[in-house]
Amino acid sequence: MTTTLLLALGIATAAFLFVSWPYLRQRPLPVPHGNDRLTELRRQRDAIYEALRELEFDQRLGKLSAHDYAELAERYKRQAVALLKQLDDETRAALLAIDQEIEEEVAQRRALAARRTGSRCLACGARVEASDRFCRQCGVPLGRACSRCGAPASSGDRFCGRCGAEV
Repeated sequence: MTTTLLLALGIATAAFLFVSWPYLRQRPLPVPHGNDRLTELRRQRDAIYEALRELEFDQRLGKLSAHDYAELAERYKRQAVALLKQLDDETRAALLAIDQEIEEEVAQRRALAARRTGSRCLACGARVEASDRFCRQCGVPLGRACSRCGAPASSGDRFCGRCGAEV
């Protein structure tokens, strides 16, 4: 009897821990993406959505006339549409900036790897010169790197950040 009771208690405890584990473990706080404009636009969007919900609730309770509800709802909806357009534009711009950064980094790494692998294009394997910006065979951008140390360089850099040589 005692063994059965202890076994049942053990199974119940294990089941409880299994079910509650996602709530008990510590999760890291989400890291903000650093775009304050997007964060502000999202906050404003959420505020307008909340205002529309409150407006609908007040109308259902009879606190607002049908005319007042229609007028206020139309005003909030126009604000929401304008805000969503801004949010889309800002999001698109942020994604394009991120894509551009990624493409530059990939090009720099390809150029560095090409210099380390005997000056060959990573895409097709053709020989490339140190002054080439694109592969002569496949047209893949090779990126820029320091001619002295091979460190990646951005398109606007005039000098190497590692050794100080002119890029």
